[in-house]
Amino acid sequence: MTKDAFFKILEKYNEGKASEKEQQIIHEFSERVQIRDIAHEWSLSQLEESKLRMFEKIMQVINQNDSPLPITPMLQIQPKQVRFPFVYTVKVWQYAAAAVLILTLSWLLMISMQNQTPHLLTQSTRNGERITVKLGDGTIVKLNASSSITYPEKFEHTNIREVELTGEAFFEVVPNPNKPFQVRSKDIQTTVLGTSFDVQAYPGELVRVTVATGKVEVAAQVADNSGGNKKVLLHPNQQAIYQPSGKDIHTQPVDAAVFIAWKDNVLHFDGLPLKDVIRQMERWYGAKITLTDQALGECVVVGTYRQKSLHDVLKALSFALKLEYEIIQNQVIIRGGDCTSQIDHK
Repeated sequence: MTKDAFFKILEKYNEGKASEKEQQIIHEFSERVQIRDIAHEWSLSQLEESKLRMFEKIMQVINQNDSPLPITPMLQIQPKQVRFPFVYTVKVWQYAAAAVLILTLSWLLMISMQNQTPHLLTQSTRNGERITVKLGDGTIVKLNASSSITYPEKFEHTNIREVELTGEAFFEVVPNPNKPFQVRSKDIQTTVLGTSFDVQAYPGELVRVTVATGKVEVAAQVADNSGGNKKVLLHPNQQAIYQPSGKDIHTQPVDAAVFIAWKDNVLHFDGLPLKDVIRQMERWYGAKITLTDQALGECVVVGTYRQKSLHDVLKALSFALKLEYEIIQNQVIIRGGDCTSQIDHK
Protein backbone atom coordinates (compact mmCIF):
# COMPACT_ATOMS: atom_id res chain seq x y z
CA MET A 1 0.00 0.00 0.00
CA THR A 2 1.29 3.46 -0.84
CA LYS A 3 1.60 6.21 1.75
CA ASP A 4 -1.10 8.38 0.15
CA ALA A 5 -3.56 5.47 -0.06
CA PHE A 6 -2.95 4.53 3.59
CA PHE A 7 -3.50 8.03 4.99
CA LYS A 8 -6.58 8.51 2.81
CA ILE A 9 -8.18 5.37 4.28
CA LEU A 10 -6.92 6.23 7.78
CA GLU A 11 -8.61 9.63 7.62
CA LYS A 12 -11.93 7.99 6.73
CA TYR A 13 -11.34 5.40 9.47
CA ASN A 14 -10.81 8.10 12.12
CA GLU A 15 -13.95 9.93 10.96
CA GLY A 16 -16.00 6.71 11.13
CA LYS A 17 -16.65 6.81 7.37
CA ALA A 18 -14.56 3.80 6.33
CA SER A 19 -16.36 0.90 4.64
CA GLU A 20 -16.08 -2.64 6.01
CA LYS A 21 -13.48 -3.42 3.38
CA GLU A 22 -11.45 -0.33 4.27
CA GLN A 23 -11.67 -1.19 7.97
CA GLN A 24 -10.39 -4.67 7.17
CA ILE A 25 -7.51 -3.17 5.16
CA ILE A 26 -6.54 -0.97 8.13
CA HIS A 27 -6.61 -3.87 10.60
CA GLU A 28 -4.70 -6.23 8.32
CA PHE A 29 -2.14 -3.51 7.66
CA SER A 30 -1.54 -3.01 11.39
CA GLU A 31 -1.10 -6.76 11.89
CA ARG A 32 1.17 -7.30 8.90
CA VAL A 33 3.41 -4.22 8.91
CA GLN A 34 5.77 -2.91 11.58
CA ILE A 35 4.89 0.76 12.07
CA ARG A 36 8.49 1.81 12.73
CA ASP A 37 9.73 0.14 9.55
CA ILE A 38 7.06 1.68 7.33
CA ALA A 39 7.56 5.12 8.92
CA HIS A 40 11.22 5.04 7.90
CA GLU A 41 10.46 3.73 4.42
CA TRP A 42 7.83 6.37 3.67
CA SER A 43 9.91 9.38 4.79
CA LEU A 44 7.08 10.95 6.77
CA SER A 45 6.58 14.54 7.84
CA GLN A 46 6.22 15.26 11.56
CA LEU A 47 2.44 15.55 11.25
CA GLU A 48 2.23 12.21 9.42
CA GLU A 49 4.40 10.60 12.10
CA SER A 50 2.01 11.90 14.78
CA LYS A 51 -0.95 10.38 12.94
CA LEU A 52 0.88 7.07 12.57
CA ARG A 53 1.84 6.92 16.25
CA MET A 54 -1.75 7.66 17.28
CA PHE A 55 -2.98 4.95 14.90
CA GLU A 56 -0.54 2.48 16.48
CA LYS A 57 -1.82 3.28 19.98
CA ILE A 58 -5.43 2.85 18.91
CA MET A 59 -4.66 -0.50 17.31
CA GLN A 60 -2.90 -1.63 20.50
CA VAL A 61 -5.97 -0.78 22.55
CA ILE A 62 -8.27 -2.63 20.16
CA ASN A 63 -6.02 -5.69 20.04
CA GLN A 64 -5.69 -5.80 23.83
CA ASN A 65 -9.45 -5.67 24.28
CA ASP A 66 -9.96 -8.54 21.88
CA SER A 67 -8.40 -10.85 24.50
CA PRO A 68 -10.59 -11.97 27.43
CA LEU A 69 -9.72 -10.56 30.83
CA PRO A 70 -8.82 -13.13 33.53
CA ILE A 71 -11.34 -13.61 36.32
CA THR A 72 -9.84 -14.20 39.77
CA PRO A 73 -10.96 -17.17 41.89
CA MET A 74 -12.41 -14.77 44.50
CA LEU A 75 -14.97 -13.63 41.98
CA GLN A 76 -16.03 -17.20 41.22
CA ILE A 77 -17.19 -18.13 44.77
CA GLN A 78 -20.82 -18.02 43.73
CA PRO A 79 -20.65 -18.91 40.00
CA LYS A 80 -24.39 -19.34 39.52
CA GLN A 81 -25.27 -15.90 40.87
CA VAL A 82 -22.26 -13.82 39.92
CA ARG A 83 -20.31 -15.30 37.05
CA PHE A 84 -22.40 -14.51 34.02
CA PRO A 85 -23.54 -11.04 35.07
CA PHE A 86 -19.97 -10.21 36.05
CA VAL A 87 -18.50 -11.44 32.79
CA TYR A 88 -21.10 -9.46 30.89
CA THR A 89 -20.38 -6.37 32.99
CA VAL A 90 -16.64 -6.78 32.45
CA LYS A 91 -17.12 -7.04 28.69
CA VAL A 92 -19.37 -3.96 28.57
CA TRP A 93 -16.92 -2.00 30.72
CA GLN A 94 -14.04 -3.28 28.64
CA TYR A 95 -15.41 -2.08 25.31
CA ALA A 96 -16.77 1.13 26.81
CA ALA A 97 -13.33 1.93 28.18
CA ALA A 98 -11.77 1.14 24.81
CA ALA A 99 -14.28 3.42 23.07
CA VAL A 100 -13.61 6.25 25.53
CA LEU A 101 -9.86 5.81 25.10
CA ILE A 102 -10.13 5.82 21.32
CA LEU A 103 -12.27 8.98 21.41
CA THR A 104 -9.81 10.59 23.82
CA LEU A 105 -6.84 9.70 21.62
CA SER A 106 -8.67 10.98 18.55
CA TRP A 107 -9.47 14.24 20.35
CA LEU A 108 -5.84 14.61 21.43
CA LEU A 109 -4.75 13.94 17.84
CA MET A 110 -7.15 16.59 16.58
CA ILE A 111 -5.84 19.14 19.11
CA SER A 112 -2.26 18.18 18.25
CA MET A 113 -2.97 18.56 14.54
CA GLN A 114 -4.55 21.98 15.12
CA ASN A 115 -1.50 23.09 17.10
CA GLN A 116 1.05 21.62 14.70
CA THR A 117 -0.62 22.02 11.31
CA PRO A 118 0.96 25.09 9.72
CA HIS A 119 -1.04 27.85 8.10
CA LEU A 120 -0.51 27.15 4.40
CA LEU A 121 -0.25 29.85 1.77
CA THR A 122 -0.49 29.45 -2.00
CA GLN A 123 0.89 31.78 -4.64
CA SER A 124 -0.05 31.26 -8.30
CA THR A 125 0.77 32.78 -11.65
CA ARG A 126 -1.15 32.84 -14.91
CA ASN A 127 0.24 32.63 -18.41
CA GLY A 128 2.40 35.65 -19.07
CA GLU A 129 2.97 36.31 -15.36
CA ARG A 130 6.05 35.81 -13.15
CA ILE A 131 6.43 36.72 -9.48
CA THR A 132 8.97 36.59 -6.65
CA VAL A 133 7.97 35.06 -3.29
CA LYS A 134 9.89 35.31 -0.01
CA LEU A 135 9.28 32.40 2.36
CA GLY A 136 9.22 32.57 6.14
CA ASP A 137 12.85 31.43 6.45
CA GLY A 138 14.10 34.06 4.00
CA THR A 139 14.29 31.68 1.00
CA ILE A 140 13.60 33.47 -2.29
CA VAL A 141 11.38 31.76 -4.88
CA LYS A 142 10.99 33.07 -8.41
CA LEU A 143 7.80 31.57 -9.82
CA ASN A 144 7.52 31.16 -13.57
CA ALA A 145 4.35 31.53 -15.63
CA SER A 146 1.40 29.16 -15.14
CA SER A 147 2.80 27.84 -11.85
CA SER A 148 1.80 27.60 -8.20
CA ILE A 149 3.60 27.02 -4.91
CA THR A 150 2.09 26.06 -1.56
CA TYR A 151 4.12 26.65 1.60
CA PRO A 152 3.67 27.17 5.36
CA GLU A 153 3.56 30.72 6.65
CA LYS A 154 6.20 29.67 9.19
CA PHE A 155 8.40 26.58 9.21
CA GLU A 156 7.49 25.44 12.73
CA HIS A 157 6.73 22.11 14.46
CA THR A 158 8.62 20.18 11.80
CA ASN A 159 12.12 18.96 11.07
CA ILE A 160 11.98 20.00 7.42
CA ARG A 161 11.04 23.04 5.35
CA GLU A 162 8.58 21.58 2.85
CA VAL A 163 6.85 23.26 -0.08
CA GLU A 164 4.76 21.91 -2.97
CA LEU A 165 5.27 23.10 -6.55
CA THR A 166 3.33 22.79 -9.77
CA GLY A 167 4.98 24.37 -12.78
CA GLU A 168 8.43 25.96 -12.57
CA ALA A 169 10.34 27.91 -9.94
CA PHE A 170 13.90 28.93 -9.14
CA PHE A 171 14.89 28.62 -5.47
CA GLU A 172 17.57 30.49 -3.57
CA VAL A 173 17.46 28.54 -0.30
CA VAL A 174 18.69 30.02 2.98
CA PRO A 175 21.10 27.48 4.57
CA ASN A 176 19.93 25.60 7.67
CA PRO A 177 21.85 22.34 8.38
CA ASN A 178 19.29 21.33 11.02
CA LYS A 179 16.24 21.74 8.80
CA PRO A 180 16.53 20.53 5.16
CA PHE A 181 14.48 22.27 2.47
CA GLN A 182 12.22 19.98 0.39
CA VAL A 183 10.29 20.64 -2.79
CA ARG A 184 7.56 18.15 -3.70
CA SER A 185 6.50 18.17 -7.36
CA LYS A 186 4.52 15.30 -8.89
CA ASP A 187 6.34 12.12 -7.77
CA ILE A 188 9.63 13.92 -7.23
CA GLN A 189 11.08 15.11 -3.93
CA THR A 190 14.03 17.52 -4.08
CA THR A 191 16.01 18.00 -0.84
CA VAL A 192 18.69 20.61 -0.07
CA LEU A 193 20.31 22.29 2.93
CA GLY A 194 21.10 25.60 1.25
CA THR A 195 21.65 26.12 -2.47
CA SER A 196 20.11 27.51 -5.67
CA PHE A 197 18.31 25.33 -8.18
CA ASP A 198 15.44 25.20 -10.65
CA VAL A 199 12.51 22.77 -10.61
CA GLN A 200 10.32 22.41 -13.69
CA ALA A 201 7.25 20.22 -13.15
CA TYR A 202 4.44 21.26 -15.46
CA PRO A 203 1.49 18.85 -15.82
CA GLY A 204 1.98 16.39 -18.67
CA GLU A 205 5.67 17.21 -19.12
CA LEU A 206 9.00 15.80 -17.95
CA VAL A 207 10.19 16.88 -14.51
CA ARG A 208 13.58 18.63 -14.62
CA VAL A 209 15.72 19.66 -11.64
CA THR A 210 18.72 21.84 -12.53
CA VAL A 211 21.39 22.85 -10.00
CA ALA A 212 23.10 26.24 -10.13
CA THR A 213 25.00 26.11 -6.82
CA GLY A 214 25.47 23.62 -4.00
CA LYS A 215 24.24 20.01 -3.90
CA VAL A 216 20.72 18.70 -4.38
CA GLU A 217 19.21 15.26 -3.76
CA VAL A 218 16.40 14.24 -6.09
CA ALA A 219 14.26 11.20 -5.22
CA ALA A 220 11.33 9.60 -7.01
CA GLN A 221 8.46 8.77 -4.65
CA VAL A 222 7.27 5.54 -6.30
CA ALA A 223 5.84 2.41 -4.74
CA ASP A 224 6.87 -0.29 -7.17
CA ASN A 225 9.72 -2.76 -7.53
CA SER A 226 10.59 -2.00 -11.12
CA GLY A 227 14.18 -1.15 -10.24
CA GLY A 228 15.91 1.71 -11.96
CA ASN A 229 17.50 4.80 -10.51
CA LYS A 230 15.18 6.28 -7.85
CA LYS A 231 17.57 8.73 -6.16
CA VAL A 232 20.41 10.91 -7.45
CA LEU A 233 22.75 13.55 -6.02
CA LEU A 234 23.29 16.58 -8.25
CA HIS A 235 26.12 19.09 -8.32
CA PRO A 236 26.31 22.48 -10.08
CA ASN A 237 25.58 22.30 -13.84
CA GLN A 238 23.89 18.92 -13.52
CA GLN A 239 20.28 18.13 -14.29
CA ALA A 240 17.94 15.32 -13.27
CA ILE A 241 15.17 14.31 -15.66
CA TYR A 242 12.20 12.27 -14.44
CA GLN A 243 9.70 10.54 -16.68
CA PRO A 244 6.62 9.59 -14.60
CA SER A 245 5.66 6.77 -16.96
CA GLY A 246 9.14 5.26 -16.74
CA LYS A 247 9.54 5.77 -12.98
CA ASP A 248 13.23 6.44 -13.45
CA ILE A 249 15.61 9.38 -13.02
CA HIS A 250 18.33 10.21 -15.52
CA THR A 251 21.08 12.78 -15.09
CA GLN A 252 23.02 14.84 -17.60
CA PRO A 253 25.56 17.68 -17.59
CA VAL A 254 24.07 21.03 -18.64
CA ASP A 255 24.80 24.72 -18.66
CA ALA A 256 22.57 25.72 -15.74
CA ALA A 257 22.49 29.33 -16.96
CA VAL A 258 20.47 28.19 -19.98
CA PHE A 259 17.74 26.61 -17.87
CA ILE A 260 17.48 29.42 -15.33
CA ALA A 261 17.69 32.33 -17.79
CA TRP A 262 13.92 32.81 -17.57
CA LYS A 263 14.25 34.27 -14.04
CA ASP A 264 16.09 37.23 -15.59
CA ASN A 265 13.36 37.71 -18.24
CA VAL A 266 15.33 35.87 -20.93
CA LEU A 267 13.82 33.27 -23.25
CA HIS A 268 16.55 30.81 -24.22
CA PHE A 269 15.96 27.94 -26.65
CA ASP A 270 18.86 25.53 -26.90
CA GLY A 271 18.00 23.15 -29.75
CA LEU A 272 14.32 22.76 -28.82
CA PRO A 273 11.66 21.55 -31.28
CA LEU A 274 9.40 24.39 -32.38
CA LYS A 275 6.40 22.66 -30.74
CA ASP A 276 8.15 22.92 -27.35
CA VAL A 277 9.16 26.50 -28.07
CA ILE A 278 5.51 27.34 -28.76
CA ARG A 279 4.46 25.75 -25.45
CA GLN A 280 6.93 27.97 -23.60
CA MET A 281 5.88 31.05 -25.55
CA GLU A 282 2.23 30.43 -24.70
CA ARG A 283 3.07 30.41 -21.01
CA TRP A 284 5.51 33.31 -21.32
CA TYR A 285 3.26 35.69 -23.22
CA GLY A 286 -0.16 34.36 -22.21
CA ALA A 287 -1.18 33.77 -25.83
CA LYS A 288 -2.69 30.81 -27.66
CA ILE A 289 -0.47 29.78 -30.59
CA THR A 290 -1.67 27.39 -33.28
CA LEU A 291 0.43 25.66 -35.97
CA THR A 292 -1.55 24.87 -39.10
CA ASP A 293 1.20 22.45 -40.21
CA GLN A 294 2.09 20.13 -37.35
CA ALA A 295 5.19 18.86 -39.17
CA LEU A 296 6.70 22.30 -38.64
CA GLY A 297 6.67 21.58 -34.91
CA GLU A 298 9.73 19.33 -35.28
CA CYS A 299 11.96 22.15 -36.54
CA VAL A 300 14.88 22.85 -34.18
CA VAL A 301 15.13 26.30 -32.61
CA VAL A 302 18.28 27.81 -31.10
CA GLY A 303 17.95 31.36 -29.88
CA THR A 304 18.08 33.86 -27.04
CA TYR A 305 15.49 36.62 -26.66
CA ARG A 306 16.13 39.22 -23.99
CA GLN A 307 12.99 41.05 -22.91
CA LYS A 308 11.48 40.76 -26.38
CA SER A 309 7.81 41.16 -27.16
CA LEU A 310 5.72 38.37 -28.65
CA HIS A 311 5.72 40.21 -31.98
CA ASP A 312 9.54 40.47 -31.95
CA VAL A 313 10.02 36.74 -31.33
CA LEU A 314 7.45 35.76 -33.95
CA LYS A 315 9.10 38.09 -36.44
CA ALA A 316 12.50 36.43 -35.86
CA LEU A 317 11.02 32.93 -36.20
CA SER A 318 9.09 33.84 -39.34
CA PHE A 319 12.22 35.22 -41.00
CA ALA A 320 14.27 32.08 -40.26
CA LEU A 321 11.55 29.55 -41.05
CA LYS A 322 9.85 31.43 -43.88
CA LEU A 323 6.54 31.17 -42.09
CA GLU A 324 3.63 33.58 -41.83
CA TYR A 325 1.76 34.46 -38.68
CA GLU A 326 -1.38 36.34 -37.80
CA ILE A 327 -2.22 37.80 -34.38
CA ILE A 328 -5.92 38.05 -33.58
CA GLN A 329 -6.38 39.56 -30.10
CA ASN A 330 -4.77 36.94 -27.82
CA GLN A 331 -4.38 34.22 -30.45
CA VAL A 332 -1.60 33.54 -32.96
CA ILE A 333 -2.01 31.44 -36.10
CA ILE A 334 1.19 30.25 -37.83
CA ARG A 335 1.06 29.08 -41.44
CA GLY A 336 3.54 27.77 -44.00
CA GLY A 337 7.19 27.46 -43.07
CA ASP A 338 10.35 25.66 -44.14
CA CYS A 339 12.66 23.52 -41.98
CA THR A 340 15.65 23.56 -44.31
CA SER A 341 17.60 25.95 -42.08
CA GLN A 342 18.14 25.97 -38.35
CA ILE A 343 17.06 28.99 -36.40
CA ASP A 344 19.79 30.75 -34.44
CA HIS A 345 19.04 34.26 -33.17
CA LYS A 346 20.60 36.09 -30.24
